[in-house]
Amino acid sequence: MTKISKINTKACLYRILCIPTDKIYIGQSKNAIARLNAHKRSLVRHIHANKGLQYDFDLYGLEAFCL
Repeated sequence: MTKISKINTKACLYRILCIPTDKIYIGQSKNAIARLNAHKRSLVRHIHANKGLQYDFDLYGLEAFCL
C-alpha cells in the first residue's frame, strides 16, 4: 500500500485499488490523509462499510492494495 503520508492533504478524489481483482474504490475528501487512514483502520478492524472492499481486503491482505 502506498505510504499515506506522501499524499497531498488538499481536497481531492482518491482511489483504492485491489491489484489481484482490478477493483477500484473511489472516494473524495477534504482531508485525504485522514480519510485514507480511516479506511485503513476500518479495514484492519474488519468493520469497513463497503462489504466488497472488506471481503477483498480480508482475502488478499494489505499488501494487495494500492492507493
